[in-house]
Amino acid sequence: MTTEASQVNYPALVKIDLATSNLEKMAEFVTQVMCIPLASQMISGYPHYVGELGNVTLVLAPSEAAGMTPGTPGVHQIHLRVRHIAAVVERARAMGCTVSAPSALSACIYDPDEHPWMVFEDANAK
Repeated sequence: MTTEASQVNYPALVKIDLATSNLEKMAEFVTQVMCIPLASQMISGYPHYVGELGNVTLVLAPSEAAGMTPGTPGVHQIHLRVRHIAAVVERARAMGCTVSAPSALSACIYDPDEHPWMVFEDANAK
């Protein structure tokens, strides 16, 4: 399904990454409780499960794939498309948030609880 840029509400949620201490148990929960079909994939040398939650990509990853000690629960990344990345980065910095890897098209912004928010400028935005 293709969405015209003029029809997209910004920011637009595009992806959720869930790092988990028990990948198999989390995959079982997502498929059996939430009824979301998942496909297993190797990403950057780690097993992952990938599915769709509405129009949002859902990725389950082991905690070590997120740079955490194996078995540590709880890193969640939210991926958003925005109209103007520079303005979003400026607002985040004004709040005292950490911004890593900023570029003209993307940045990782850490919220007050240190959860990463991956923001990407939509190339089709006007």
